[in-house]
Amino acid sequence: MSHVNYTRWAKYILSIAERHGRKIGTVLDVSCGTGTFCLKLAKRNIRITGSDFSRFMLRKAIGKKSAGTRMPFYVLADVKHLPFKCRYDMVVSLYDSFNYLLDKSDWKLSFQQIYSSLRDGGLFIFDVSTFYNSVYVFRNYVQKEANEQAAYYRKSSFDKGTMIQKTRFEITFATNPKMVYRETHRQRIRMLDEIDRLVLDSPFHIIGRYRDFTFEPGTEASERVHFVLQKRVQADGRIE
Repeated sequence: MSHVNYTRWAKYILSIAERHGRKIGTVLDVSCGTGTFCLKLAKRNIRITGSDFSRFMLRKAIGKKSAGTRMPFYVLADVKHLPFKCRYDMVVSLYDSFNYLLDKSDWKLSFQQIYSSLRDGGLFIFDVSTFYNSVYVFRNYVQKEANEQAAYYRKSSFDKGTMIQKTRFEITFATNPKMVYRETHRQRIRMLDEIDRLVLDSPFHIIGRYRDFTFEPGTEASERVHFVLQKRVQADGRIE
């Protein structure tokens, strides 16, 4: 993950919130992985909670330190079953984590859980990897990398019929080079208008859809699109 500019990503997410007039003091990252993004926000004096369904990822996250920074709070949780009673100013789910939700029912449950975890007027920002990205960038993508500790081989493929993006990893460690660890990642790629309909079927409102770390409208020609949803309330205080 060394190629990911998490500092830039954190600045971008906060600039989205600012663009939509929201002052952010508390954030929930529902797909925090090893916590690098959480630390970037914590350095900005934001109270950040990270949750992930991988206890191994969270162990890595807990082990990361940053001098003079309030450490994020981490919770083992599935996005479809969030345990939080407090309400956050913003919830994020980044690096195409929602592409890993293969069924529409998973999207519906996740939207409901995230909606309940937000303050009135709070934002939910998530990004997706697009059909364009799968067809033109990662359809038959191969990558190899090695350092003193480990080496990996990565191959991606995309099936237009099922809209499933597969990424296969083979990983070896210098301490035991004869042992090969294999992983297969599956993501469902959805057209943007389908995602729009899933949001419209949720309690959220779409207030932004941006392409490739800009404020230009997200289209099918984008590689990555960030969706910005809001939990709105009516004038009488009732949730819409």
